Amino acid sequence: MVLLLLALAGCDSTTHEARRMVRRAEQLADTLPDSTVRLIDSVLRMPASFKESERMDMALLQAEALFGDRGQEISPVMDDDFFDDRPNLSTSPELERAADYYAGEKEYAKAAHAALYSGFVQQHYDEKEAAMQSFKEAEQYGNIIGDSLTMARAEYKMGKMLLDEYMKQDALDILKSAELGFGKNFAERSLAENLMAVCHLVLGDYENAEICLQNSLSFAENGHYSKLRLKALNNYAVLYQLKGDYTKALDCLKSTVDNLEISDTRRVLYYLNLGDLYVDKNEMDSAAFYYHLLESYLTDQNVKVQTKASAYGGFVAFHRTSRRQCHVIAILKGIRKECFGNTCES
Repeated sequence: MVLLLLALAGCDSTTHEARRMVRRAEQLADTLPDSTVRLIDSVLRMPASFKESERMDMALLQAEALFGDRGQEISPVMDDDFFDDRPNLSTSPELERAADYYAGEKEYAKAAHAALYSGFVQQHYDEKEAAMQSFKEAEQYGNIIGDSLTMARAEYKMGKMLLDEYMKQDALDILKSAELGFGKNFAERSLAENLMAVCHLVLGDYENAEICLQNSLSFAENGHYSKLRLKALNNYAVLYQLKGDYTKALDCLKSTVDNLEISDTRRVLYYLNLGDLYVDKNEMDSAAFYYHLLESYLTDQNVKVQTKASAYGGFVAFHRTSRRQCHVIAILKGIRKECFGNTCES
C-alpha cells in the first residue's frame, strides 16, 4: 500500500510539472515559438496523465507555434519552402485527430486551424489523399464560422495539389475563389495570382497568364515582398521564353539572380531556366556556363527533389544537343541516385 501511494504521488507530481510546462509554452508561443515547440515535445515524452481535451490543445498549440502568422513575408503554412531546412519536422501525433475532436465539440475555429495544419504536414510527406481531405475540412469548418482567410488558404492548397496532378482547369477555378477570399492579404493574393498564371501557362493561355503575373507582381511590389516579386519575375521569364521573346526573358532571370545571396539555393531554379533559355537560343557556350553553375548547388540537401529532376533533365537535353552521349549516361545515373533513391528509401 505504501509503495502504491508513493507511485501515485509521483504520477501527480509529474503531471503537475507537465501542466506547468504547458502553461509556460502558452506564454512563449507568440514571442519564442521554437521554445513552445520544444516544451510541448518534452511534455509529450513525460509519463503524465492528460485528459483528451488537454492533449488536443497541446497538439494545436504546437502547430500554431510552428505554422502561425508572426509578421513573416509569407505565412509558414503558405510557404512552399518552409520545410526546406526542416525536412524531417514532425508534429504531435494527436494533430490529425484534433480537427475531428474540435468539430465534435463544435469548436470550429480550432477545428479549421487543426485541419489546415494537418493538411500542410500531410502534403509535405506526400500523403495526398489525407492532405486533400484535411484541406476540405479546413474549408468546411472555416465556412461555418466565416473565417475567410482559413478558407482561402485551404482552397489555395487544394488548387496547388490539383495543378500538381495536372487538373489545370479545376485548379484554376478553386484558385480564383482563394484569391478573392484573401481580401486585403496582398502577399497571399500575389501567391494566388502567380499560381493562376502557372495554370494559364500550362493551358497555353499566354494572355491571361500575363494578366495574372501583372497582378502578382503588383501585389508583391506594393507590399515590398521581395521573395514574391522574384517568383513573379521567374514566371514572367517562362512566359517570355514561350513567346520567343528571349531578351525580356533574360532580363527577368538576370534580375532575379542579381537579387539573391550566392548561397541561396533558389539560384538552382534560375540557373536552370537560364541554361534552358540559352539552349533554346542555340547558344551552347552560355548554356554550358549556367549548367556548370547549377551543378555546384545540386548536392545541397535543401534543393527540392523535383527541382533536381528538372535540372538533370536540362542536362540531358543539353548534352544530347551537344552530342555528348557519355555525359547523358552519367547524368541519367545521377537522376536515379538523387531523385528516385530517396523515394525508395522512405
